[in-house]
Amino acid sequence: MCNPPSISGCYLLMRATWPRGPERDPEALVQQLMILKEGAIVIAHFGHTRDPAGEAKAAAEVLVASQIS
Repeated sequence: MCNPPSISGCYLLMRATWPRGPERDPEALVQQLMILKEGAIVIAHFGHTRDPAGEAKAAAEVLVASQIS
């Protein structure tokens, strides 16, 4: 997504470039992605799954796709 991986930087980039419309909500998407990232970190720490980063990536792709389709 963004390089360097800065949540605030991603937010600003998405807010400036994200398509606008009644069904588009870049602020909500950024919040959801932040929660997803934090959850993946916690899950990785406790070892509840073998691939928390991969699972978080798959969930993030679904979230993003729901906002751009």
